[in-house]
Amino acid sequence: MQILVVDDYEPFARSLRHLLLDEHQVTIATSRTSAIALLGEAGAFDVVLLDLNLAGESGLDVYEHLRTRAPDVASRVVFMTGGFESGQVADALSQLDVPRLEKPFREGELREALQRCRAA
Repeated sequence: MQILVVDDYEPFARSLRHLLLDEHQVTIATSRTSAIALLGEAGAFDVVLLDLNLAGESGLDVYEHLRTRAPDVASRVVFMTGGFESGQVADALSQLDVPRLEKPFREGELREALQRCRAA
């Protein structure tokens, strides 16, 4: 599977890549801008692991970009969150049916989320 990890904390993103490289091809984006540029390559990713809080930006912007331009990929997004969302983000999340991993999560939880996306 081709996986895009979008997280502004590069050491965490690299850890995920290291964890998943045994079975998957993993690309990292550390900002909304770089994620959107990478996602412009139609069909390039099977799953997007998307942090909701990106240094002064929102992962929801990346998700909205996908919903309008690549709805098939948007259906295979897994949000990652540290558990704190602003009121606006929390409201938006309550209206979305998107899998979420609460940081810190275990390897088994991550692999289970990827299996669900593979089945979708």
